Amino acid sequence: MTWQEWDEIAMNFEGKKAKIFCNDGTCYEGIGDTYFYDENSKGENVVVISLKVKNGLHTSFFQEEVEKIEFLD
Repeated sequence: MTWQEWDEIAMNFEGKKAKIFCNDGTCYEGIGDTYFYDENSKGENVVVISLKVKNGLHTSFFQEEVEKIEFLD
């Protein structure tokens, strides 16, 4: 996905039920939370999404870690 698609997802992610499939094979399911900016592995300031998972914890994802996002709503 392009950075434009990623940014669009991030801006509309809060409150949506989603499943995130990571490049390393892990999968997370939960409710989207607010996005924020952080530095990626290349030193670029990028949008990061946050997911509230079932146990109440928050997990954050950089675009480079995510293979795909499936919305469940």
